[in-house]
Amino acid sequence: MLSLTEAVKTAERCQRNWDHSNPVSSTDIQKIVEVAITMPTKQNRKFYELIVSSNPEFNKICYTHAIDPNNPHFTDREIHRNTQANAPLIMMWRTTDQTQVEASDPFKDEYTKNYFTSVGISSGAAVLTANALGYRTGYCNCLDYDNLMADLEK
Repeated sequence: MLSLTEAVKTAERCQRNWDHSNPVSSTDIQKIVEVAITMPTKQNRKFYELIVSSNPEFNKICYTHAIDPNNPHFTDREIHRNTQANAPLIMMWRTTDQTQVEASDPFKDEYTKNYFTSVGISSGAAVLTANALGYRTGYCNCLDYDNLMADLEK
């Protein structure tokens, strides 16, 4: 296991070329997820749901939707995907039901700010943990989520 300082140095660089012959062990997935879901949030409320997949078929579908349809860098090319999303392990943070979270909020805080803060803390901790375990990581925010969900429902 890398030291915290070494893990930070490797975490600052996004991985784009993945070794699919070396999957993330289930023990390591469990460690990474445990760290991610136990990070602090405002009033310990649940602002996100975490989707975790090491299933190559599901991950491939996610990769095919790793585009930003509003960015000409992606849409001007016939085939172009963000290779950061072609990882053997994918973790996706998605919003919870905003109305339920807001209904339980006595302070009436801004949901969106707390969601992004919570995801940032959780994903940063997950990345740091994965790098400390010897893995490389990448972030990808270019996901055509609506089309991904439509494909998954088929």
